[in-house]
Amino acid sequence: MTKKELVNWIYRKLGYPQVRVELHPTQIESCIDEARDELIYWATGNATEEIFFTVALSASIDEYELPSGVTTVVNVKEFDTSAHGINTLFSTQNYLYNQGVLSFLDNIGNYSMVDYHMALEFIDLLDRYMPNYYSWRHDRLNNKLKIRPVPDFDVSVGYLIIDSYMLAGTDETTTEITDDVYNLVWDNSWVKRYSLANAKEILGLIRRKFSNFDSIGNTGISLDGDSLISEAKEEKDMLKEELKDGSYSHTGYGILIG
Repeated sequence: MTKKELVNWIYRKLGYPQVRVELHPTQIESCIDEARDELIYWATGNATEEIFFTVALSASIDEYELPSGVTTVVNVKEFDTSAHGINTLFSTQNYLYNQGVLSFLDNIGNYSMVDYHMALEFIDLLDRYMPNYYSWRHDRLNNKLKIRPVPDFDVSVGYLIIDSYMLAGTDETTTEITDDVYNLVWDNSWVKRYSLANAKEILGLIRRKFSNFDSIGNTGISLDGDSLISEAKEEKDMLKEELKDGSYSHTGYGILIG
């Protein structure tokens, strides 16, 4: 679904062409954009995918522009190939593996899902206790990564490994979001419902303001400003809760017992 098609869908849901809808297409587009931003912010994994990529560090530079598709930065790890090769990127884990602490990873013959999850949890625990040299902050407004301290070493071998969520259809090479990428967002059922609720609220405010006048095309029709506003707020609250409590988000299949 394109953005224009979603605008027309909202017009029809609001009663057009049977009654006049006192909203300009640009107002509805703003409602859609707000719904998109809410979905991306709260529903990580629905309109986004987890992607890892690297950024080369530069001396005296503490801000780095990220690919256009990045919506959230989950974690940042640094490594310096002058100190060790890429094969020893996770040197603490590799050291423990070589000492036999992670030897159960080699137990292929008696492999089980319990072993697999124990390994993941153990490596996750190590990551939590391995301090990063850099502290970082994701500037969402400008989509930049800011780090401290400012790099001051041999910049030809310094890198950051970035764990991020990016819009579906984009990757670390994306410099511009195309219509094809956003068309996947516009077709999302939550975006459609939240956009409609936004439009209802704005339409309600307009109709309440002019409740004592007959609008063109609505002569003899009682304007329902207050009821539209109330209905819209109730729907928006419900939709936000769906995102925040995870009831809307769903990944994979349910667990079957029996």
